[in-house]
Amino acid sequence: MLLKNIKVWVLMALIIGASTSCKDDDDDDNTPTPTNNPFKNYVILGTSDDDNDDDDIVIYGEKEAFVGYNKIWIVEKDDDGTVDDSFLEDQVTINPVMDMPMHSHSAPVEQPGTPDQNGARQAAVVFVMPTTAGDWYIDVTLTDDNDSETHRVKINSVVEPEETRTKSFYTPDSARYFVSLVEPSDPEVGINDYEVVVHERKTMMSWPAVNGLTMEIDPEMPTMGHGSPDNENPVETTNGHYVGKVNFTMTGYWKVNMVLKENGNDIKDDLFFDITF
Repeated sequence: MLLKNIKVWVLMALIIGASTSCKDDDDDDNTPTPTNNPFKNYVILGTSDDDNDDDDIVIYGEKEAFVGYNKIWIVEKDDDGTVDDSFLEDQVTINPVMDMPMHSHSAPVEQPGTPDQNGARQAAVVFVMPTTAGDWYIDVTLTDDNDSETHRVKINSVVEPEETRTKSFYTPDSARYFVSLVEPSDPEVGINDYEVVVHERKTMMSWPAVNGLTMEIDPEMPTMGHGSPDNENPVETTNGHYVGKVNFTMTGYWKVNMVLKENGNDIKDDLFFDITF
């Protein structure tokens, strides 16, 4: 009797084991392979709509596009969503264009660099007005040894930020300058990088960087009646960028006053950027 019971228990154990093994195999077969999306923390600003092309140009940003200096990342994806290998070898240039009811114009742009580890190319565009005034596009031109092709990407929207991030003025020589705040993009109490980039609107389609300026900054907290020590005036680096340091001694509303000089002469002595955090 004992031997009979042992045989029954062994048989039941074998049946249960086989059932569990099959279930595990089924689970393995039905579980999707996790995929790594390197762009999951970015916002899609726009995608090309090429009817005769299986590939899409996708432009990403750190957040929704806004009037001001925007870092962007550009990729070309196959129809399966992977980065096109040829994009890694192509020469890539971009041209922002705003279509308005009566005319079109471009904007300041920094051309894409080499692909990063995700196959994306970083560039920058200074959108000078929101999409309430018209439609923004970025023309992306891919060039290889044989030919070139241009893909038009419509930007979904460009919003006006709560605090202005691009300001323009006329110099004493009647040049139209645009000053855009680059940093701090995420301000905090203490010493922050303070970076601006300056462009000139020479024509509606030509917006070169402006080099050779000198700048002074003077941050203040108007509601508290004080400034801060240990600030460093921005100095020229490259491609119209000027970098210094600003010291925010507490959270709240700050006004960073600026004086811009060219050839030793003031060209703007009442420029400022509001920064609240």
